Amino acid sequence: MKQLDFYLFRLLAAPLGATMGVALLALLVERMLRVMDLVLDAHGSLGSVLKLLAFLAPHYIGLALPLAFFLAIYVAFNNLHRNNELDALFSGGVSLSRLTRPMLMIAVLVSLLTLTVFNYLQPYGRYAYRAAVHAITYTSQLAYVQEGVFRTYKGTTFIAEQVSSDGQFFRKVFIFSDRDDQPVSLVTAREGHLVSKRDENVLLLRLFDGLRIERKISNGLIQPGQTSSALHFDETRWVIPMQEYLGFRGRGEDEREMTLLELWRGLSSPDTTATKGEIIAELHERFVRSLTIFILPFLAIPLAMGGRRVRQGQGLIVGFVILVIQHELLSLGGDLVEQGLASPWVAQWGSLVLLVTVAATLFYSAAFKVRQSEGRFFDLPSRRRTRRIIVMEAGGRTQ
Repeated sequence: MKQLDFYLFRLLAAPLGATMGVALLALLVERMLRVMDLVLDAHGSLGSVLKLLAFLAPHYIGLALPLAFFLAIYVAFNNLHRNNELDALFSGGVSLSRLTRPMLMIAVLVSLLTLTVFNYLQPYGRYAYRAAVHAITYTSQLAYVQEGVFRTYKGTTFIAEQVSSDGQFFRKVFIFSDRDDQPVSLVTAREGHLVSKRDENVLLLRLFDGLRIERKISNGLIQPGQTSSALHFDETRWVIPMQEYLGFRGRGEDEREMTLLELWRGLSSPDTTATKGEIIAELHERFVRSLTIFILPFLAIPLAMGGRRVRQGQGLIVGFVILVIQHELLSLGGDLVEQGLASPWVAQWGSLVLLVTVAATLFYSAAFKVRQSEGRFFDLPSRRRTRRIIVMEAGGRTQ
């Protein structure tokens, strides 16, 4: 039987690899358009686009892998069915449960891969993507200033008539700052130089040969009797806290950025902004999605064994509809658990129980409708049907 297993593995490998590649490429291309808009607005490079897409890949792998596995099993067994190979195998004494065994072996590997993606790759990838977007977005406010274009961030407006290609040197600089609890400032300078001092966690804008005017205001209004101060300078420095532009919060404030072990620890001593309900929902959802992989063979195989006159895509459509419904029920259950309105064992695991029920019903029906070998679990109904057909052909009746 090892030959049969290898044959089934080979039938499964091609559609699994092709489907996974196409699905991942399609999902990334759709997201790439938005990523390119973000990076191009910040005058970023192609390398930044590729880096962001790499951070997004684990998220889309988690979406594409279960669907690709389901589709691969469906295609493999549908080809066996339409080429009459299943009939030959059943005639040779091979049961449907025996044919399912290699699929379950692959399901173990796919489930472990899915758990690894959910537990490690997705949390770190999601955090890295958000940190990179933050750096690109906020660094671009100063580091990628366009010539003659106003840039405003947190009450500070900046414009330069000339900007170097690397965005570090400026000529004819104008700055207007109106921040809360600070005097209104207006600065003009002949030249400017942006310096990143990571050891001090600040950005330093050095301005040369200019004028600085300040005036205090109260509640957005200039008070009578207050005067403005003016200062001519050869050089002055405008200190910008780096965390506003380059830094980013620590990983783990969002439950989806936490590994499985961190989620487990968070149940007893949460050290994150995520609520306990969100942690519970995320923890259970990862296990449910990983265990769903084991159910897919029992769902895909009977759907692939539809009648030969049935259109080839009908079973596939039914399968996708079932999986989408299960996905939506799981998401809805997660929302209820986060709000403390339901138990995860009912709201989230209930979607898996529903999928198991549907898959078991379909598989049981398909197995009983196929003639199995002697001594197998499904033999008795098959022999009864065979006896009924023989008696009917002879003109008799069966009880």
